[in-house]
Amino acid sequence: MRTAFIRTAICAVVCALAGCNYNHIQGALEFDITGIPESAVSVSVVVTDSSTALTERDPSFGNGVYASAPLVVTFPTIASGAYTVQVEADDIDHTPVAVANVSGSFTPVTAGEALPVLGITLSATGLQGTYGTPCILSGTGTNTCSGTLICKQYTATDQGICTHACQGTTTVCEQIPTGVSCGAFEGVAVNTYCQWECSADGGSCPPNTVCGAAVAASGGKRYCQGSL
Repeated sequence: MRTAFIRTAICAVVCALAGCNYNHIQGALEFDITGIPESAVSVSVVVTDSSTALTERDPSFGNGVYASAPLVVTFPTIASGAYTVQVEADDIDHTPVAVANVSGSFTPVTAGEALPVLGITLSATGLQGTYGTPCILSGTGTNTCSGTLICKQYTATDQGICTHACQGTTTVCEQIPTGVSCGAFEGVAVNTYCQWECSADGGSCPPNTVCGAAVAASGGKRYCQGSL
């Protein structure tokens, strides 16, 4: 019995020091978080309950781990009553790539009852400006690309996509979002850019982009463009 207790205590200390993922920890309220982009490596979940107490969880993980499966985050204690939840997924550079803000009302469960589960879906809407995201705000014409990124438009009316010239002489493009390659923009032999070539169904496009019409100057190829 004493040995088991010591083993449990050691595991708890190691987990606390290592920053363990919070999946499957028994608690008061469970959030199933979906819509996490492939580029995300961490998620911040902040709950403000009816006592105005702030509780935060910051699970971290590898690229794409939760792109298709939900991240389960459990909060052990929440005051009864109204609460709000702010969720932010960040990439390796600590840049937000998707967010969500939701609210609800919590009623504690009795022993043996299933935990309340709240599904939260993240969205990149409002986070334009990062690599592989739409760059022209609808109705404003404002270019939102951050830093050295360039907004490339394939037509005069599409929302474009934030990208950059292919790096160095090795034509390397970051592969998150996936499906990107280095190619001549609109058939021009110079000024090649990282682009997301796509098929008509748009299944290979990054979030919040669609597969645009065929570009005659590029031999009829189609490319992902902003759509928010």
